[in-house]
Amino acid sequence: MSFIPALPPHNTVTPETLSLELATYISQQLFFEMPFVQTDVGIVLGSYKRGQALAELAAESYHRGAFRTLIVSGGTWVPNQGVREFYDITRTLLTQGVPREAIITEETATNTGQNIVRSLELAPVETSSFTIICSTPHTRRALATLRRYNKTAIATVTSCFDGARHGVTKDNWYRPSSADMEFEKIRQQVCISILKEYDRMLAPHSDHEGQPLYYGNGFCVPINRHAEYRLASSLPPVPAPRLLLT
Repeated sequence: MSFIPALPPHNTVTPETLSLELATYISQQLFFEMPFVQTDVGIVLGSYKRGQALAELAAESYHRGAFRTLIVSGGTWVPNQGVREFYDITRTLLTQGVPREAIITEETATNTGQNIVRSLELAPVETSSFTIICSTPHTRRALATLRRYNKTAIATVTSCFDGARHGVTKDNWYRPSSADMEFEKIRQQVCISILKEYDRMLAPHSDHEGQPLYYGNGFCVPINRHAEYRLASSLPPVPAPRLLLT
């Protein structure tokens, strides 16, 4: 990944100041697609905000043959639910027909690095390929974090877009609308979330010689998404999930 000095620096972009040019660049860098292929193990990155959508996507991916073992990682408490992420996601997987014996739970992780490291520790010894299930803006960070800890496994990412059920997509998340106030409320929330991801993964940071924050801190390593796509494409293809909301 190359860092572009012309990008606005860390913590300076807001929904009001976001330009079309920058929004397009963010979409290209954060929302890239990976192939749907058969891997050894799936990893669901826990989320207290979108656990239901991730669980449904993981369940359909399982039923379409994307993996036979699924690690559900997440130790953050889900607001107003009285359960942690791994439990919230697992119970939905079970209602969606994923057998309990196919699920491994990781119950303590509270960030992406912990999700990945602890899931790798739980994966069967012979595992050589992974499918990561996460939100679409999280795609680059998820894959770059995996590569920080495992340089050799083949990996792909299957994702769902935040706000998609309300009509927010990767093509309109940055476009204000006065016609639908409910849509606009959700769009603004999604936009703020994506700009936080921009600050983590793309924005030059003065404390790290112009590198983005998560690279400068060593949380991730740069990835070549085209090379990752080609590598993942060497595995047998599986049908894309119908529930994919991108």
